Amino acid sequence: TGPSPLDMTPLPASEGRRAEQVMEAVRDALDAGVMQPGVKYSVYQLAAALGVSRTPVRDALLRLEEIGLVSFEVRQGFRIRLPDPREIAEIFAIRLALEPSAAARAANGCDDALASRLRDRMAAMQVAIDDDDVRTFAQQDQPLLVVDPDQDQAAGGVQDQGLDHLEPARAALGAGLASSWGA
Repeated sequence: TGPSPLDMTPLPASEGRRAEQVMEAVRDALDAGVMQPGVKYSVYQLAAALGVSRTPVRDALLRLEEIGLVSFEVRQGFRIRLPDPREIAEIFAIRLALEPSAAARAANGCDDALASRLRDRMAAMQVAIDDDDVRTFAQQDQPLLVVDPDQDQAAGGVQDQGLDHLEPARAALGAGLASSWGA
């Protein structure tokens, strides 16, 4: 017998980047408890559940493997993995080392429009904290970390500098591990 089907909503027809959509669907499935850390899944199973071909699923899983959210087993499929507490501590130490200088650089080139957008985002993050809504907080936090190179450089002070290493921490937070830290 093969793996049980995943209870996921197929992706809508789109001209967009399918690998990114698959990555988001995996994160959503993890957040919702549809996919569980340590359980073995197959590319075929995920492709069927999302109604897409195996190619974007493989591409998405390879990217998720690069950031440590997925581990492959040769000819066996893949498993969702979450970082252990030591890895999470390392990730947050890296954030602490990077983010203050990025914020300082952003402040130096900040105009009124950017300041207003940042205040709005910070207010939304505070509401998420008050509501104990880790997912919304992480969604609001993401754009502050990586700036689109075509956008205002001051928005985050850094262009895409390989901050994908932060993704395991977001996955852990999204999976509800924040409550174990007393958050």
